[in-house]
Amino acid sequence: MLNKPSQSSILIDVRYYGEESQTHRHDYHQLVLPVSGVLELEIDGLQGKVSSEHAAVITADNRPAFVPNNKINLLSLMSPWSGQIL
Repeated sequence: MLNKPSQSSILIDVRYYGEESQTHRHDYHQLVLPVSGVLELEIDGLQGKVSSEHAAVITADNRPAFVPNNKINLLSLMSPWSGQIL
């Protein structure tokens, strides 16, 4: 189960993904900061890669699809504040 930030906080989470593609949706903004590995990401038809040199911002209610290249470790900062991106 994914942690969810409270209305007045920013949640920082460490995540590990294997090699399986995934998709999900959440009601909070997310800043994805990879520590190691590469993540192929698609949001609203736009494709890109995030790595230790490139981060991603995923706004609330988007449905990102992603495929890790090998294994990836990342920091995820989540904010519930509506209308405001981190």
